[in-house]
Amino acid sequence: MSRKSSRTRDSEVATAKAIQGIVSELPDKPMSEYTEEDITDAITNYAKATANLDDKTSSYLRNFVLFIFRRFGKKRQAED
Repeated sequence: MSRKSSRTRDSEVATAKAIQGIVSELPDKPMSEYTEEDITDAITNYAKATANLDDKTSSYLRNFVLFIFRRFGKKRQAED
């Protein structure tokens, strides 16, 4: 396997593990009922656990993720 494809594969595995970790943090309810807060909390909790973030840093991350959701949501609504 070439060096590039090995790195690509490692990156894909790491991404899949991160997604699985985030999904495991989501509340137990139907996907259609998830809110941006549910997803934001799952992302923040996963990052806090895996990167050993302190409360202040995880709070900044949570606010940033919410900002992205809300900004993207407004942009999508405007496009629809």
